[in-house]
Amino acid sequence: EHLSGCDGEVQKGNVMVTPVNSITLTSPAGTDNQKVRRNNPVSNITYSTTGATGADITGLPAGISGNWADNVVTISGTPSVLTGTYVYTITLKGGCGNVTTRGTIILLEPPQLFCPPVILLSQCPGTDVFVKPYATYAEFSAAGGKAVSAHGIVESSFIFEGDSPPTGSCPQTINRTYTISDMYGQQALCQQEIIIRDTDKPTFSGSLTSAQTINSVADLVSIAGLKDNCGLDMSYISYSTDELPG
Repeated sequence: EHLSGCDGEVQKGNVMVTPVNSITLTSPAGTDNQKVRRNNPVSNITYSTTGATGADITGLPAGISGNWADNVVTISGTPSVLTGTYVYTITLKGGCGNVTTRGTIILLEPPQLFCPPVILLSQCPGTDVFVKPYATYAEFSAAGGKAVSAHGIVESSFIFEGDSPPTGSCPQTINRTYTISDMYGQQALCQQEIIIRDTDKPTFSGSLTSAQTINSVADLVSIAGLKDNCGLDMSYISYSTDELPG
């Protein structure tokens, strides 16, 4: 529209104002710089935007997705990769201005715990194990155990969890379990084997001759004076009725 008058001219027209883009974190503080344990989802990360008509989101680890809808950017999911540090970038599209923001997702590497060597005990199976468990990480380490973590081990979190029931007869095996955590509370465990074996052979204090009659294993044990420090298991004893030398 064009108007003229004594004092000059007045012009009117339409002016289009494009709003300046903005982006603001709306999820709890720190969610844009978070550490994630293995197999756990990220805490959802959200941003509100103004002016933009969309957003490009790059740099996320596999398994994590980001999208823009109704002026909200949402980042969520469970990582399918194991470890690493990922810096993501959000770049707003449309509107006015080149507006970006960044955040970090760190996928934590779990700790590892390696038990000391197998403990071999020469005693009767079924008797109490008189080897005390390690009470501290220092004792565990001195015996040959080791904890490894990229994020630091909390030695005071070392715990003896217990012994499994014995398996087998001779030898018997017991699994002794220990755990420890890293500075992010991720736990590792290992099992130390304890093998119990009777290493003393049975003894014979009697003698066998052709004049003796053996009708059972019990007769054989009695006449031969067969003894064992851990007791005799009759199921492992057999005999033959072949003639014995006189």
